[in-house]
Amino acid sequence: MKRRRQSVHFLDHVGLESERCGALAEIGDDLALATAVANGDAVRAPASQTFQIGIIGDAAEDDSQGHALCHDPATLRRVLRESSAADQRALSAQVLGYVVDKQAMVADLVGAMSDPSETVRNSAMRALVVFTRMAPAATQAVPRIPYDPFIGLLHSLVWTDRNKSSLALMELSEGRDPELLAKLRNEAMQPLVDMARWKNDGQAMPGLLILGRIAGWSDDATRAASGNGQREDVIRAALDAR
Repeated sequence: MKRRRQSVHFLDHVGLESERCGALAEIGDDLALATAVANGDAVRAPASQTFQIGIIGDAAEDDSQGHALCHDPATLRRVLRESSAADQRALSAQVLGYVVDKQAMVADLVGAMSDPSETVRNSAMRALVVFTRMAPAATQAVPRIPYDPFIGLLHSLVWTDRNKSSLALMELSEGRDPELLAKLRNEAMQPLVDMARWKNDGQAMPGLLILGRIAGWSDDATRAASGNGQREDVIRAALDAR
């Protein structure tokens, strides 16, 4: 699936030697290309495309295709930590979400949740939300993701912080871990109630489902209440469960 394209300009913002930077490739939102970049695979783009992505090249660089071949995704992590440009940090977080070893990326993405830029935080949390939805497989375990940073961002005044953190916590609380539900009950009732009252049903649902779980309701019962215009019944049940 190929959507809107965008160029990436990393280069020297993290103190990399310029002669070792400058791999030329257009990545944007192309899933296959982003996945290849994230995993250090050779990236090939038409010679006419000269969008710069600052992944360090190695001794096997090949400029014959109008770009260098790069094999060091660790540079994306460094850009996420150290770049002075928020758009570069945000795109690094986005591309790191495609790395095969997702558990290895969790600490970097969780760290980016405290970035001063809401765009960077949003990109990092979006990637982590996808991680939470992974099904176990024979070749890869579901990543272990801490829930405390998401609980903290429920109190943010920034809408995207609340939206993405509630989505993550909706996924993380699906198994009804009693420790997590107790922490949410003790530390995040007010923001959850606020979100459960949002006018848009889809945006309100993560907060409402979490409250339903705190109250001991099934997810089906919570969704039915929402569909019948009875969100307040779920909210009251969760408040009474305190």
